[in-house]
Amino acid sequence: MKKLLLIALVLTGLTAKAQYFHHIYGSTNDDYSTSGVNITPLNPLPLGHFQAGITFTCLPVNAAIATYNDMNGNVAGAPFFENNYLFTSPAGNLVSPQGGTQVMALTTCGPVLGLSGHFIDPAVPSGANDGVYYMQVNAGGAPGPVFTYLPPPGFTVVSMGGVSQSQFFPGDWFLCGTVVDGANTRRAFALRINECTGALVWGVIYDILAPVTQTTARDIAENPVPAFGTLSAAIVGEILNAGNQDGFLIHIDAGTGVPIGFPVIVYGFPTTVDALWSIEPAAQCPNFPPGFVLGGHTDINGNQDFLVVRMDPVIAPLFTNAFDYSLIPGSDNRCYDAIQRINSACQCEYYSAGNVQNGVFGGFDIMVVKMDMNGNTLPGDEFNYGGAGNDFGAKLDQRNLVHCGPPLPNFDGLSMYSSWGSVPNIGGNSDLMNIKAYYNGVSTVGGCNEKLANPKLLPGVPPMPQMPVVPFANFTTVGNIGAFSVPIQDLTLCFAPIIGGGNNARVAPLNTNKETDAMLVMPNPAQTGTKAVSVEYESTDAGTVDVAIYDMLGRQYYNGKAEVVKGKNKLPIDMSTTNMSAGTYSVRVTKNGESKTILLMVE
Repeated sequence: MKKLLLIALVLTGLTAKAQYFHHIYGSTNDDYSTSGVNITPLNPLPLGHFQAGITFTCLPVNAAIATYNDMNGNVAGAPFFENNYLFTSPAGNLVSPQGGTQVMALTTCGPVLGLSGHFIDPAVPSGANDGVYYMQVNAGGAPGPVFTYLPPPGFTVVSMGGVSQSQFFPGDWFLCGTVVDGANTRRAFALRINECTGALVWGVIYDILAPVTQTTARDIAENPVPAFGTLSAAIVGEILNAGNQDGFLIHIDAGTGVPIGFPVIVYGFPTTVDALWSIEPAAQCPNFPPGFVLGGHTDINGNQDFLVVRMDPVIAPLFTNAFDYSLIPGSDNRCYDAIQRINSACQCEYYSAGNVQNGVFGGFDIMVVKMDMNGNTLPGDEFNYGGAGNDFGAKLDQRNLVHCGPPLPNFDGLSMYSSWGSVPNIGGNSDLMNIKAYYNGVSTVGGCNEKLANPKLLPGVPPMPQMPVVPFANFTTVGNIGAFSVPIQDLTLCFAPIIGGGNNARVAPLNTNKETDAMLVMPNPAQTGTKAVSVEYESTDAGTVDVAIYDMLGRQYYNGKAEVVKGKNKLPIDMSTTNMSAGTYSVRVTKNGESKTILLMVE
């Protein structure tokens, strides 16, 4: 009976402490969201959501905007906050942050968060003081030191792309963006900085050689494996390639910032307009190796559509798909972020977010597409959110403690960091918006700002190796600037602890393979320091199996063999020498070339 109850919980996806909502944050000016991240136990601060963007004020300068709110989306007082941030130069001038403010969930400096972006100093017309800033934000929202990094003379920072925390250099972050020179030539750049000291490890500007004439960097991510014999990262964005816009990806050495000796990977054709806006590391799946998930857009099918690519660590696409807006086919839609998730069936699934230009709610609407382990979709896997105004999706994140079995009681769900341009609002034409939903897109009671639809899957764009890339110039560290904060407001649009129809469990139909269903690892979760676990495995015949344990970056912690008989087997695993820390691991049992995988939680 207990086992039947657990299966029922898997199918219903009920979570006792779930909180699902639409919540907006803003000033009386126009506020636009550009990034967001969930605060997890890796950070000393309480669980919650950290979101940021840009405010266009009535002053001659802009302000950065940020909110750190709890698991209900509320700002109930310190350490939570909601603030505008204004910046000042050492000379006392107001300095203007520009679009692309990025959040940084710091993990090595105590209860501190981070914001980064680019700024201009209006008092210096030559652009000599236009650069990148990184600000520490204390619990409660008070600004800490603001570190700045400048390109060499003759270059101006014109846009800021994404940021990515290093898994191999603790406390370090990768930042990327775009500079322009006096001839209006755009080039990508990347920085590696330390989150506690603000120290610049390296900062490199890149030149992609002819026939490329312009480059814009949109995002950066560390490679989950040393695919080139060294630790590396990858930058994505768009280029003008012989006069045509294409998406691009370049690999760089994570230790030095110089390009890896590998050609630029181009996504696009001479007759199409394409771009890549996001790159996220992707852990190993039962059917895919570690690699990256890319998000962007392409008009290969006639209008701009979502482009989502799952690739290996180097170049090979494991799937490349495009998605048209199903409710009004032919409308332009653009993807700005894509992520991978491991669901309760121990399979990977994928989510992409952005907006559609002509949505059914009115104006621009937020659009999210969900995919299975192979990049395909099921009915109901297109999620649409919006109002009568212009609403934009910017960034995705997940809280995912679901394991291979029933969801645990927690706050699991999909966070969609967006901009709300409809009513009700806080003021101006737009506010920051956080949508918290179940993994099947259900987020509200009574259909508040929400409509689920059947996605329209189309062919994507394959990669093509092209021209080389070379280092061109370097960034330097300069003196800090100052910052002060002004409080903003928030408003709940809809909220419920549990919503009928919400599901955080598996996306795929139940697997009827009894050998897979019989996989069970005990104890699960296991406590840190546990000496042994056992895997219950049902085999169709006698033989030898290989047993391995991997972390979510594909690093192997255990490898052994075991003899099995036909029927149920208990396979002991000696963990005493694995040095496994708290986290999520995959246990893989392979027999006759066929692998079965189950997740193991270590607390």
